[in-house]
Amino acid sequence: MVPAPFILLPLRLYPSPGTWDPLTHAVQIHPSVHFVVVINPASAPGTIQRPDANYCAAVEALSQYPNVHLLGYVGVSRGERPLDECARDIDMYCGWNDWQSSEQRQYEQQQHYQQPQKSKLRIDGVYLDEVSSDATTADHISRLARHVRETWMQDHGRKGLVVYNPGVPVDASFFSAADCIVVVEDTETKLVEFADVIRANAPAYGGKAAACIHSFKGRGDQLETLLVRLLDLGMAGVFVTDQDGGGYDQWPLAWEEQTRWLAAREKTEI
Repeated sequence: MVPAPFILLPLRLYPSPGTWDPLTHAVQIHPSVHFVVVINPASAPGTIQRPDANYCAAVEALSQYPNVHLLGYVGVSRGERPLDECARDIDMYCGWNDWQSSEQRQYEQQQHYQQPQKSKLRIDGVYLDEVSSDATTADHISRLARHVRETWMQDHGRKGLVVYNPGVPVDASFFSAADCIVVVEDTETKLVEFADVIRANAPAYGGKAAACIHSFKGRGDQLETLLVRLLDLGMAGVFVTDQDGGGYDQWPLAWEEQTRWLAAREKTEI
């Protein structure tokens, strides 16, 4: 379970040395804030079984923090992408938990270990993007959610975390299979338009809703007003960026402000 409110961070920045330092710094100085971080090597895990050296180093560094929850990005193309392709991506991310560097394997051989040592990479689940908001597809997407949970439990003895991103309010039937659903991925103006629907459905959402607000230029009191509005609407996960249209390939100007503000909030659990 993830204590809320938490930061839901879609991270499309390639982890060149130092690029993810703002995240690491925030994680370290705000241990009470939890960060659900979506890593996205190639709109999926890519075509190779294991991440490249920079991803390995960055993910390994974040894996040591208990307030970080790392999710692998899987696009589902509004339900049009075949389930077996999506499941293959899910399995690949799950396999990252078993990864060992060549240096680690060499060290084990030198030490004559009988059993492989625990992987230093930790992937906690999957972020299913481009989820259709059509209520008739809820069962379809829930099959992938079940696959995540079953695969993580079978391979690693723990529950895999599942986040959907339709980007708009959805029927309550979607929430039974997901741990969290992004019901707004848009501007503050669109959030205001959706507010009545979100407020009306909040009891059914069960504290599992999240919002990613982009193109927001406000700082200080304006940012605080937006964050208060998001929490008042029942958002468990939040993220605000000034980047126009999203994209999530640069750090928000208000990154430190929003993490510091959340650190002062009381926590519940989803």
